[in-house]
Amino acid sequence: MTKQRIEYVDAAKAIAIILVIFAHCHYMIEFPRLGNLIYSFHMPLFFIVSGFFLKEMTTKKAICKYSSAYLWPYLVLVISSILLETAISYWKNGGAGFNLAEKILGLIYGNPYQRDEVMFGKLYGVSNAWFFLAIFWACSILSTCMHYLKKEEVVLMSLLSLGFGAFVSRKIQLPFEISAGLTAVVYIYIGKVLAIYHVINRIENIRLSLLGLAVFVFVLLSNAGRVAMNISYLGYSVFGLFCSMVGSIFILFLCKHFDLKGGWIGRNTLYVFVAHSLIQCLEKALNLDFTFTEFSILNLFFNAILDILGALLLGYFLQYTHILEYKKLFKQHEHYNIDRVLK
Repeated sequence: MTKQRIEYVDAAKAIAIILVIFAHCHYMIEFPRLGNLIYSFHMPLFFIVSGFFLKEMTTKKAICKYSSAYLWPYLVLVISSILLETAISYWKNGGAGFNLAEKILGLIYGNPYQRDEVMFGKLYGVSNAWFFLAIFWACSILSTCMHYLKKEEVVLMSLLSLGFGAFVSRKIQLPFEISAGLTAVVYIYIGKVLAIYHVINRIENIRLSLLGLAVFVFVLLSNAGRVAMNISYLGYSVFGLFCSMVGSIFILFLCKHFDLKGGWIGRNTLYVFVAHSLIQCLEKALNLDFTFTEFSILNLFFNAILDILGALLLGYFLQYTHILEYKKLFKQHEHYNIDRVLK
């Protein structure tokens, strides 16, 4: 039995992953206002969309479900990145200055950036893979709370989780992206509320003038509300939360209003995300810099096109292998072994 998909949600996911790739382009640093606009909502949109499909379940079931859904892709991405960096390091200079133990320790610690001040030395940053850890914690926590708590208590828990995650991250970076996961709980819950009460359908009845005003305020405040989910940073707190919500809901509204479809990209955003992360790792390890002209805007455009096409091509190949789908991957392996025994 195939799972019924929500087309406009797939379209929003496709837009979000394209924005992620675009925002990661090297030349984006020269356009801070555009970067702030994209960063103010593109990752919260991913978490909000995930809330559409969240179901309440016991702690054991939640951990099992979201471990296979998110921790397995985390391991695949980080181990692949380490192997790629190791191979390039030994190819370029015989592995001089490369410390595999630090890389493995960083994988276990799960911090997005390299850290030099921890008590056991330097830690390798897991870069984009932080997302899988954060969404694992957020989905596991919220689905468990929805099972055991009343609605009012779930709302209170989501707000407390947001405040605690944002506060703690300013003092200390917890391992395994726990602080980012706590901050993301409120976005997962917002997505669940949008789905339960069909908010996107109801927004279509709101006057365009009011919607336009909300978007105008969002654009105006986006520079103050830049959101960095990997370090639980919400800009100027309330402004950041407001901008991320309005921007995400506006993208969902546009996709619903114009009946957009996400196609293959919307159905396989995790594969595109992993592919993009591996390409980023490759570019960094090889110190690649694609400069085509003296105009930064053209360089940004050309780099974005190359990165998007590269992520789609590699993502298509990865999707063909089912490498991120734990159950399907090992089920195929099991059937293959059985067939060999029968032969």
